[in-house]
Amino acid sequence: MEISTLLWFWGIVLLGLVYGNLACLEEERIALLHIKAAFKITHYSTWVDNKKSYCCKWEGVKCSNSATMQVIELSVHGKDPKPKTIVHFNASMFLPFQSLVVLNLPNNYLVGWFKDEGFDKLSELRNLKVLDLSGNKFNLSVFSSLSRLSSLKSLILSGNPLDSVPTKPSFNKLTNLSNLEVLDLGYTLRNHSDLQSILNLNDFTRLKYLDISGNHLHTFGSFDYDWCHFKNLQELRVGSNNFDGMLPSCLANLTFLQSLDISNNRFTGNIASSPLSKLTSLVSLNILNNNLEVPVSFEAFANHSSLIEVYTDGNIGVPETESRAWVPMFQLEIFSMSNCTHLQTLPRFLHYQNQLTFLDFSLNHLRGSFPNWLFQNNTQLTGLSLGGNAFIGSFNLPLHALPSVKYIGISENRLSGRLQENISSVIPNLVLLKMSGNYLEGQIPASVWQMKRLEALDLANNHFSGELPTEVVIPPSMQYLHLNGNNFTGEIPKSLSSTNLAVLELSNNSLSGMIPQWMGQMSGLVLLAMSHNHLRGPIPIELCNLDRLRFLDLSENQFSGLDHLVSATWNTFFSTRIT
Repeated sequence: MEISTLLWFWGIVLLGLVYGNLACLEEERIALLHIKAAFKITHYSTWVDNKKSYCCKWEGVKCSNSATMQVIELSVHGKDPKPKTIVHFNASMFLPFQSLVVLNLPNNYLVGWFKDEGFDKLSELRNLKVLDLSGNKFNLSVFSSLSRLSSLKSLILSGNPLDSVPTKPSFNKLTNLSNLEVLDLGYTLRNHSDLQSILNLNDFTRLKYLDISGNHLHTFGSFDYDWCHFKNLQELRVGSNNFDGMLPSCLANLTFLQSLDISNNRFTGNIASSPLSKLTSLVSLNILNNNLEVPVSFEAFANHSSLIEVYTDGNIGVPETESRAWVPMFQLEIFSMSNCTHLQTLPRFLHYQNQLTFLDFSLNHLRGSFPNWLFQNNTQLTGLSLGGNAFIGSFNLPLHALPSVKYIGISENRLSGRLQENISSVIPNLVLLKMSGNYLEGQIPASVWQMKRLEALDLANNHFSGELPTEVVIPPSMQYLHLNGNNFTGEIPKSLSSTNLAVLELSNNSLSGMIPQWMGQMSGLVLLAMSHNHLRGPIPIELCNLDRLRFLDLSENQFSGLDHLVSATWNTFFSTRIT
């Protein structure tokens, strides 16, 4: 008897483990349906009034693994950016979820709350740690309603017009939020004093993440004293404001800082002598689009052993000078330094990097031989962007395969020579290849068309020649094909007939023959340019079947019988050039 009872007990436990993550409390199921009605949720198809529908498997719902199966995470995401009716918050609807830890209510057009039903009432939910109210319509008065949520660890208010209230509320009750570790105020404020009031220093000393980006704020230096108190910060985001001047020296006190984003401001000064050089815990540094001086040597960051991501685009480059040889302690995965003035060559420390996944030094007018060694050293590379420079020499791939490479952009350089015949076996998973504006020559290797994932191929404005491939099958993934500005001859190949191209550019070549009728079946075309060739004969009326076509350029050819096509296409195409 005892054995059978024991087996029965463990059978119930096993059933709970198997099916427990499906069921939920009836009270909570009913509450979810009330929330659906109040928030007018139509895109959560799993939220149905059916007792056999286990709400722990509903969209946006996560339950605990305990025997009671209570809801611990609830996400109600708004969908309509401009709903017909505004929504007011009703705290009582969420009180049945006594084990709730995470409540996400983004983009629901919430503008306030019903009387006595504000967020302060959620203080009854003792386990609530995360509250996401981003993308709603709350003003600064929301803080008075949040003041009693002392259990909160994370508060996300980004995308709310916090400063829209005419009469500024008092902030003397914010001390109850002193346990916050995450505070997101991105794209919420335009008033410096409002931010100063919210960031009551004695309240938020435990912050690990602070985001005040996108607020059009100014005078960052006035926070010099304030930043000293955020010593526990691990991530700071102040991008897309109007901050200018030197970086405050107090930033150097943030010794735990791992991620810093000061992008899209007007900061000045040399980063080698700034507080950034002392933040040796940095993993990610984003300083793009400022007026900062960035020494390309990066020697001042030699001891930043944790550094993985660096974004310095749109600043003032300081060229390398002859100095002692040094080996960095860091191994970068992402390094972006495009469009920086005064650069001359790639930094020498890149020779010691072998973990790069993405490198961008485009639009810098760099000189010297093309750095083929980057492929040899970095076997995990996924993207390389070196367009808009003055590299010379040939484009050579390594002997080993690079299956991770998805993007290569080397347009607008001075590269010469031919494309390698084995290009498809070395970079088989390439998605985008941009090589326009160089001096490349010869025929396109047949293996190019064997890259099954290739979506965009841009070989325009080179010296390629020969006939376009007629026997190969162009990969169905191909969307954009730019072959204009070369020396291609022969007729338009039938291999294009089975493609899904949206853009086809063949202008400024030496193509001959007639436009085939089957081009009228290339239904995905949005742009078709074949001007400045030697095409002749009548233009097939079938081109009028291309419903998506918005740009057609057939000018500077030798066509005949154009009247019927011009008449038929006058209202069909957004832009048409035929004669």
